[in-house]
Amino acid sequence: MVKSSPEPQHNSDKLIKILLQSLFEEQNLKKSSKDEILEFLKKLKKYLKKHKRKFICNEVKIKICELLMLNKNYRKCLRVTKKLVKKLKKIDDKIKLITLYVIESKVYYSIKNSSKAKSALTSARALALGLYNPKIMSEIDMRSGMYSCDDRSYLAATAYFLEALDISKDYKNNEYLKCLSYLILCKIILKKFEEINGIFENKNYRICINEKIIEFMMKIKKSCENKNLKSFNELLSENYEILDDFLKKHLEYLYDLTLNANILKIVKPYSQLKIQFIADKLNFDKSLVENKLRLLILDGKIHGNIDQSMEALIISENVKDENIVEARQVDKLLEFTENL
Repeated sequence: MVKSSPEPQHNSDKLIKILLQSLFEEQNLKKSSKDEILEFLKKLKKYLKKHKRKFICNEVKIKICELLMLNKNYRKCLRVTKKLVKKLKKIDDKIKLITLYVIESKVYYSIKNSSKAKSALTSARALALGLYNPKIMSEIDMRSGMYSCDDRSYLAATAYFLEALDISKDYKNNEYLKCLSYLILCKIILKKFEEINGIFENKNYRICINEKIIEFMMKIKKSCENKNLKSFNELLSENYEILDDFLKKHLEYLYDLTLNANILKIVKPYSQLKIQFIADKLNFDKSLVENKLRLLILDGKIHGNIDQSMEALIISENVKDENIVEARQVDKLLEFTENL
C-alpha cells in the first residue's frame, strides 16, 4: 500500500500561514470586522482540530489570542493564553511560547498590572536568547523600553529602543515608527536635543522623517528646546488623535515637568508675587496656575503658601534658615523642661 504524500498538507499549512499573516495586516484589520475574523478563526481551528493538524492549529490559536487582546477581551485572552502555554511547554515549541508570553505581557500592561507584564516579558526574553528571531527580539526590546519609561528610567529605555530599531529592518512599519517616536520622546525628556538631530544622520531613520508621528515629535522637541509651553499645548491638542496611550501618558508627564520647571524659574527671585503675574508670564489661565502652585507646595517643591485675600504666593524663608529656627526652638523647649 502506497502512503499518501505529506506534500499537500504541507502546502495547505503554508497557505493558512499566508492567510493569517494577511488577515492581521493593519489595513485589513481596519477594513474587516474583528468579530468576523474571530468567528472565521474559530471555525478554522475546529476544522484543523478535527483533522489532527496540531501544528498549524496552534498557530490559529495564537492568532485568536491576539485578536481577543485587540478586541480588549482581556480576561478571555488570558484564559486561552494560559491553557495554550501549558500545551506548548509539553512540546517545547519555543517560538510560539515567546509569542504567547509577549501577548500575555501586553494584556497585563493594558490592565495596568505592571509586575505581571514585566514577568511575562522576562519569560519571553529568557526563551528568545537561545534563538535567532529578529522580529520577536525587536518587539521584546521595544516593550522593555516602554516599561523602563514607566519606571522613569529614560536612559535605560533609550538603550532598549535603539536595540529594537537596530534589530528590526521593517522601516516605515507602524511598530518601527512607534519605536522611533518613543526614542525621540526619551531624548526630549533627558534634554538631549542635539542627539535627536544626530539620530537622523542614520539613513535608516532619515527615511522616516516625513512620517506624521515623527514630524509631530520633532515639533514637540522644538517646543521643549525653546521652553514654549503654549506651542507644546497646541501641538498636543491638534494631534491627540494620532497618539497612542503610551505617548499620551508620557507627553502629558513631559508637559507637566516643563510647566513645573517654568513656574519654579519665575518664582525663584521673589519672596512674594501675584498669581496673575505668573499666569501672564506663562500665558495661562489664572485658576490653572493656582492649582499647579498648590500641588508644588504640597510636593515640597515650593516652600510657601497662597494668600487668598491678596491672590498671591508668599514664599517662606530659606528652608535651611527655617530648620535652624526650628532646631533653636527645640533646644529652648528642652532647656525649659530640664529647669522644671
